[in-house]
Amino acid sequence: MPYIRVTSSVPVSEDAARVLIRRVTDLIATLTDKDEEYIMVQVDQAAGGIGGQPRPVAFVDVRAIGGLNDTLNARITAAVCLLLEETLKIPADAVYLNFSSVRSYNWGWNGRVFS
Repeated sequence: MPYIRVTSSVPVSEDAARVLIRRVTDLIATLTDKDEEYIMVQVDQAAGGIGGQPRPVAFVDVRAIGGLNDTLNARITAAVCLLLEETLKIPADAVYLNFSSVRSYNWGWNGRVFS
């Protein structure tokens, strides 16, 4: 059930978005040991910048039912920053990630909640 939303100031073509979704899914499945069929990835574009200056930036929202911890979050951060630098040319110092561990009764899917 991990959910990853990548919001970037870099325009992403439909083909590039498909590749990014596949690579993020593979990366999260590997790092979390979760089945990829339950991993949702969204890729969005929005204007952005740092220090009041427009530039290539990304915000990555990572949510999961449990399993997130300091060690895993650090590994995901390093891997996602590298991936975004490779695919979208966004430097690691322009990528913020936010991790949220959600209780199962606060996560709905397929007409029900996970509790």
